[in-house]
Order: sequence, then C-alpha cells, then structure tokens
Amino acid sequence: MYGLFLLGIQIVSFLLLFLSGPVTPHNVFSFIFLASGTGLGLYALWTMRKSKIRVLPYIDNKAVLIITGPYAVIRHPMYTALLLFGLGMVLNDISLTRFIIYTILLIDLLFKIQYEEKLLVTHFLEYNE
Repeated sequence: MYGLFLLGIQIVSFLLLFLSGPVTPHNVFSFIFLASGTGLGLYALWTMRKSKIRVLPYIDNKAVLIITGPYAVIRHPMYTALLLFGLGMVLNDISLTRFIIYTILLIDLLFKIQYEEKLLVTHFLEYNE
C-alpha cells in the first residue's frame, strides 16, 4: 500500500509539471536536462527489457538484478532520468509552482528509493555489492 501511495505522488507530480507550463525547451539548459533525462530513461528501459519491469516498487519473484548499462553506474537510473527531465521542465519555465512540484517529486522519489532499497537488499543477496 505504501508503494502505491508513493507511485501516486510520483505520477501526480510529474503530470502537474507537464500541465504547469511549456514542455518544449526554450533555452539550452532545459534542452540539456530534458534530453539527458529522456536519453537516460530510454537507456534504462532498454537495459531492463528482459527483466520483469514494474511500475510499483515491489519485486517479482522471477525478477533478475540488472547490473549492466546505466545500472552498473547508477543505482536508480529511472528515477535519475525523471529528476533530470523534471529539472529541465523547471528550468524551461521557472516558477514557484513548478519548483514546489519538483521538490515534492524529489522528496517522493527519495522515500521511494529508500523503500525499494530495503526490498532489494532482502530479495537480492548480492545487491549491496
């Protein structure tokens, strides 16, 4: 239930970022962050294509620990991609509203990461390595 709550906050926050201003980049900084977030997200999805991809922060019994691609360097590249993309949106149209929404997304993902870390350590003995 906690994982579903965190996912809900993540989805609503990201949706509100989209609805709170323009998404098309208007400056080089927003373009760099939007492109980096998109690229990293697609690379992470491509790397996970053979695994049991789940939106909810729960681990399938048949899941395999991915340690290649961006997962060899970043523990949570999908969340990093969301944060990069979100930052690009904030920099594209700087407003207090977007900053607050982005901050909520950031805090939510920190809680979600903490929650997932506990699950991953329990499920995969080699995760700490």
